[in-house]
Amino acid sequence: MPTHTDIIPFIRQAEGGISGHPSDSASAYPSPCGIDPKYNAPIHTNKGVTWKTYEDYRGASNVDCDEFIQMSDGLWASIWKSKYWDQVNAGQIESQAIANTYASWAYGSGVGGANSLMKKALKRRYGYSDFDVNTLQKRIAILNKEAKQDEIQLFNLLAEEREIFYKSLSTFPVFGEGWLSRLEKFKTYNRRHLRSVDDNTLIYLLIGFGVLSIATYFLVLR
Repeated sequence: MPTHTDIIPFIRQAEGGISGHPSDSASAYPSPCGIDPKYNAPIHTNKGVTWKTYEDYRGASNVDCDEFIQMSDGLWASIWKSKYWDQVNAGQIESQAIANTYASWAYGSGVGGANSLMKKALKRRYGYSDFDVNTLQKRIAILNKEAKQDEIQLFNLLAEEREIFYKSLSTFPVFGEGWLSRLEKFKTYNRRHLRSVDDNTLIYLLIGFGVLSIATYFLVLR
């Protein structure tokens, strides 16, 4: 089964520090933790974690600006798992690359945005109905099924859907170049997990050969 730690090095490398970029949707939920001197605007994000997400994680009465600004690796990893990975049940997705994809969508677009995009992707690319994709468990079952059929195709189709989504956003002219560059790096990072149809066929043949060999061995003994 996939692990939530697999994609952490990639995300952490891609993220910067504090941000108060006024064009970011997170600017609608500014923190009380000071001003980003680059934009002369309230800080709303640190290391890719928005103030709103941090507040949801800690609870409104337990937030701490020092903790948010310093953002330890342990705190970041805990937020990543509880607020993104677990929220899309990524641990139930059998393919590490597909689990990384779904959880990363949640990280970038919120859990609701990730679910909406996944529904749209599975309907458009594979012809599933609204009913087929209306629960998280159904979507995970479909992802597991399609990954068994052709994991590389599924991964590439989902990456294409992410690119289409980026290009549909009003902020694409501001952030688009960075988003697409990161998407290409994400694809490269996950290729080591992907197994082709030919690889699957070889595995099945080896398993079949092993079963046949064992059966032949016992028949000879008899």
